[in-house]
Amino acid sequence: MEICSSSIKGDREYQQDSYYYKKKEKWVCCVICDGMGGLESGERASKSAVNFMKKALDEDLSEKMIPEFYKNIAICMDHEICSLLDNEGEAISAGSTVVSIYIKNNELYWMSVGDSRIYIIRDNEMAVVTKPHNYKRILDELKDNNEISEKEYQKESLKKDALTSYLGMNGIRYLDYNKNPFMLQKNDVILLCSDGLYRALTDIQIKTIVDACEEDFLQLADLLTEMAEEYRQIPLDNCTVIALKYKGKTEE
Repeated sequence: MEICSSSIKGDREYQQDSYYYKKKEKWVCCVICDGMGGLESGERASKSAVNFMKKALDEDLSEKMIPEFYKNIAICMDHEICSLLDNEGEAISAGSTVVSIYIKNNELYWMSVGDSRIYIIRDNEMAVVTKPHNYKRILDELKDNNEISEKEYQKESLKKDALTSYLGMNGIRYLDYNKNPFMLQKNDVILLCSDGLYRALTDIQIKTIVDACEEDFLQLADLLTEMAEEYRQIPLDNCTVIALKYKGKTEE
């Protein structure tokens, strides 16, 4: 497994993204958390969630344990952020999104709360495997079911990016994780990112950059954040990327 990562502040005055990955002989786990709240609060929220994941990775997990691990870890991360206090001893108003993947041998598991993304790229196809936990998702469902008019949809779309599920403030309304593994094939690429990346680059641009790094994969994460800075059409949010390339099973 080849892994590279990059994290930039963008046009923000502060960095609220936190990330971590751990690689062992037969498994690897990666996590990105994007904090919400004021300067210190959002940073503390994302760091506390990532630090909790770090501690939880001390023991090896069997394939059957991983989905339950992800279900429990998200709840524990939520409680961890809820327990954070300010200088006056009051609970801080902060939260964080999270995306994480756990690969054991060639089996991929993932977990998501919020609107960060996980992409899988295989040959010429690229797919987002996570669902956005935002107001737009709710609006789309209402529209598809003819429960709101086009006029109401357009009006409410002004709030489309508002998160509907997140860690902290007991905000887990939706939690996505796969109970059955996705079986990786040789040269599959897995990409985790905070929303800063896909708000700056289209999926077509992201795929083009992935293709351009086929011969030098380890430059991919840095190139993605560099291109996000160059091609952004709006002020660039914090932008964090972890990219992995599955090289196939190790020969016995």
